[in-house]
Amino acid sequence: MTHRTYSTEAIILKNKEIGETDKLVTLFTHRFGKVVALAKGVRQITSRRAGSLEPATQGIFFFAHGKTWDILTQVQLINSFSAARRNLSRITQVYQLLEIVDLLTREHQDHPEIYALLVNTLASLNQPGAKRQLLITNIRHLVNLLGFGTPQDVSETALKHHIESIANRSLRTKAILG
Repeated sequence: MTHRTYSTEAIILKNKEIGETDKLVTLFTHRFGKVVALAKGVRQITSRRAGSLEPATQGIFFFAHGKTWDILTQVQLINSFSAARRNLSRITQVYQLLEIVDLLTREHQDHPEIYALLVNTLASLNQPGAKRQLLITNIRHLVNLLGFGTPQDVSETALKHHIESIANRSLRTKAILG
C-alpha cells in the first residue's frame, strides 16, 4: 500500500503562476531530489502559504500525490535567508545558484549531497562579507558532484560556458559567472 501523502525538507528553486490563484513550485528536496508540485490557491489574498513559497525558502513541505503534479498542502518554514534578500548582488547570486541547480538536476533523482551543498551555500550567502569566490567554488563542486566534470580552464567564463553547454541553453539570471 502506498501512502497518499508525504513530507520532506526542501528549498524552493522557482515558481510559476498558473491559472487565477495557483502556482507551480519547483523544489529541491532532501529525500526525493527535484520535485514539481502544484500549490492551489496561494495567490489569493487570504492565503497564508504565499510568503513561504518564494525562491530560496527552506522548509518542511507536505504533499498529496496528484495525477499530473503532486499537490503542496502545507509548509513549515525553516529559513527564508532574509539577509541575502536585502542585498541586490547577493540575491542575484542566490538566483543564479538556484537556476544552475534547476538546470542540472532531473526530477525524482535524490542527491542528498547536492541538497546539503545548496543549504550550506545559501546559509553562507545569508552572512555578511564577500561571497563571490565561495559561490564559484561551490558551483564548481556542484557540477562535479553531478558527474559533469569541470573545464580545465579554471576561469568563471569557462565554467559558465560549460554549464550552458550541459543545459543546452544560456543562463537566464544576471551573470555572476563570466
